[in-house]
Amino acid sequence: MVSSIKTFFNSKWHKQLFVYVLYVSYIMIFISLTGLVSWAPEYLSIIQKYIIYYISIVLIGRFNPYMNITTFDKYDKRIIFSAGITLLLTTSAVHIFENYIVTKFHMV
Repeated sequence: MVSSIKTFFNSKWHKQLFVYVLYVSYIMIFISLTGLVSWAPEYLSIIQKYIIYYISIVLIGRFNPYMNITTFDKYDKRIIFSAGITLLLTTSAVHIFENYIVTKFHMV
């Protein structure tokens, strides 16, 4: 069981999927915060939740105590950094901008 989880989280396609999801999420957050598209602010909280769930699952699956990771590669550094940025954005900056957008455009 542990080896199959390790194989899944170490697979090349999963690492590429993570990078693509990360870039798409950054683009969607940027679109939501700038108001470039009128529908984007409505989905900001949904996007945030999916990003948090995905990064949480990857962190738990990759860095649980049963994996015995001895070295960190570029992917590990990227996912840890992304988790920190995501936590920072979702706990502070996004809420500030979301409230600003809602009050400016009178969206409820």
